Amino acid sequence: MLRDKLIDVQLPDVRPPSGLNGRGREAFATYLASGPNKAFAVGGGSHFGWATGRRTTDEAVEDALGFCVPAASAKCT
Repeated sequence: MLRDKLIDVQLPDVRPPSGLNGRGREAFATYLASGPNKAFAVGGGSHFGWATGRRTTDEAVEDALGFCVPAASAKCT
């Protein structure tokens, strides 16, 4: 039987990484609401990458780091 409304799920109370710009903070909020096996990488205030719904957390970390293209003086972590 289908439900009439979605189940309320508490989102994690996690602050975004420091230094993220507005676009990065919006992406981090979407990331928190996303499915399991996820990772968020930051490489300076405006450089980030994230991945969700991967088969493993390690795969999510690898993909998030691959999506993060840092500034010349930064490294994604």
